[in-house]
Amino acid sequence: MERPMDNWNDDRLDEMSRRMDEGFKEMREGFARTATREEVNERFDGVDKRFDSVDKRFDRLENRVDRLYYGCVALLVLLVGNSIASAWI
Repeated sequence: MERPMDNWNDDRLDEMSRRMDEGFKEMREGFARTATREEVNERFDGVDKRFDSVDKRFDRLENRVDRLYYGCVALLVLLVGNSIASAWI
C-alpha cells in the first residue's frame, strides 16, 4: 500500500506553477510589444515580394517540366512511327 505524499506533491506543484509563470512571462512581453497597423502592413508587403519571386521560380520550373513532357511524347511518337515503318518495309 502506498503512503500519501502531501508535501512532495505540493512542492512539485509550486515548482511547476513558478516555471509556467516564467514561461508565460515571455509571451506576455511579446503581446505587450504590439506593432502598429503600418508596421504589420510593411511586413506583409515584404512577404508578398518574396512570394512573387517564388512564383517566378515555379513558373520557370513548370515550363521546364512542360518541355520535358512534350519531348518525351515526341520521342514516343517517333519510336512508334519507326516501329510501324520498319514493320512495313
